[in-house]
Order: sequence, then C-alpha cells, then structure tokens
Amino acid sequence: SVRIRDNASLQANEYVVRIRGEEVARAQAFPNNLLAIDGGGASSPVTGTATKDPVFGIDALWIEKELRDEAEKSGYTVVEPSAMMSTHLSELVKQHAAELLTRQDVQLLLDNLKESYPAVVEELVPAKMTIGDVQKALQHLLREGIPIRDMVTILETLADFSDRVSEPEQLGELVRAAIPRTITRRHLSEDGVLHCFTLEPALEQMLTESLKQTTYGSAVALDPTVSREIIGAISREADKVTASGRSAVLLCSATLRLPLKRLLERSGLSLPVMAFNEVAANAEVEFTGRVASPAVAAAA
Repeated sequence: SVRIRDNASLQANEYVVRIRGEEVARAQAFPNNLLAIDGGGASSPVTGTATKDPVFGIDALWIEKELRDEAEKSGYTVVEPSAMMSTHLSELVKQHAAELLTRQDVQLLLDNLKESYPAVVEELVPAKMTIGDVQKALQHLLREGIPIRDMVTILETLADFSDRVSEPEQLGELVRAAIPRTITRRHLSEDGVLHCFTLEPALEQMLTESLKQTTYGSAVALDPTVSREIIGAISREADKVTASGRSAVLLCSATLRLPLKRLLERSGLSLPVMAFNEVAANAEVEFTGRVASPAVAAAA
C-alpha cells in the first residue's frame, strides 16, 4: 500500500519516495505549473525553469499554465504535475517490484489462483517448493521487469523442474524459456521489431569457459582487464543501436545469459540480455551486429 505523509524537513514542492523506510527517489512538483518535456523534438525554446523529468531523466521545463499551447506547438510533451507524480510512482513500483513482493503477497497470489487452478497450486506448494522459494523465483523475473501475470505457466514450469533444480534463480531462468512471448514483447522497439546483437563465437566460448560456480550461482571469472574490454565492446555495440532510437538487446546462450547480465550490471551497464530460446517463434528479429572482444581479436 502507498502511504502519504507530510514532512516539514522537505523543501517547498519537494517529495520523497521511500520503500521500507529507505529513500529511493526525490523530486519536485509545482502544483500551479505544467511540466514541458523535451523528448528531442522541441523546435523552439519556451520560457520556464529548467529541470529533469524525474521518471526518465529527460530535459524538461516547469512552465506557466498559459504557455501550454505554445509549448505543445514547439514540440514539447506537456503534462500535469499530478500525472508526472503518478507516472513516477508507477515506474518506481516496477523498478522495485522484486523487493516489494513479500511472502504474504505470494501466498495471496496462490490462494487466488487455487480457486480456478487448484491442481496447479497443490502440485507445487508445499509438495515441491516452499512459499519462500516461489517468492525468490518470482523476484528473479521481476528484477528484470518480466511480468508475472501468467502464473499458471510459471507454476507449471516450476513444478516440472523443481525436482531436478533447487536454485530459485535457475528455476527462474527455466521459467523465462517457458514464456518467450512475454520476454520478447518486453524488448520490442516501437516498430515491433526485436533489434539485437550477438557475440562472436570465440568471445561467447571464452565467456562460457570462464564460468565458475559461486554461492550466488554461475559467474564470469576473467581477468579484470579482459572483462573491461569485453564490457566496453558490448557497450559500444549497444550504443550503435540506441543512437538510431531503437531498443538494443544482447542475445546469447541460455547458459551464459544470467552470469553475463550480472557482469554488465556490476559495471553499471543496464542492457537487456536474452537467451536464444527466449525469442518468440513469430517475432520479427533484426540482427544489428556481433561483438568481438579486443582481447579475442588480438589473440586470433
């Protein structure tokens, strides 16, 4: 639930969003103004106070309400402060959905599903998995923004593999493969195409052979210098795609997907990484390039 409280320590028109008492966002909203967002298509300047759209970090202006028509004609997207705050909160919920999902929430999901699909729920909980294990598998999906609406498929997949796979995150990876349409739809560009790039076979082999089992699952274990070169090469290839206004996706093997995703995240690179078996059969796919690590190229 969302609780709203007044806080005298905040500046005028400032608001803070906290999750479990910890601050996750801070921004300003001026109730008597409008937010004019420049998505890159603004043709002429409008008088206002410069700011950043708190949702996506885009350049914006707080303008007087009388300037709405002028701003819209100039190419700005104009929104009410209440709409901005609502969108901001909605995006924060999506970003932090994994930590917001409690075991009690999972129990409620299962109770609701049991009314229509009792066999699905009873086969899995508590016979094969605990509520906590199901929670971890669902959190694994939510952490990368994957919806968990198709609970029937998710639970059936968990039931199919939980006898052989005990690690919740690995079960989560198997669930991803069972919902390719959901995964693919999440990463389509506005043109409805999955724009993706891959790794050169030599690079993918190097990364796969470097995998080591840790307490937290498989991890890429390469020399730090080599890792930085690979991350830099992947980042440059992704930039080529996003520079044209399209969403970039890195495709690799199912074995490598999660450890590679973690390697990129640790470096601060937020890039969707999909396994080949997560691409929907009917998806329109455009391959934009392949990444060869400078270290691999030099050794060749």
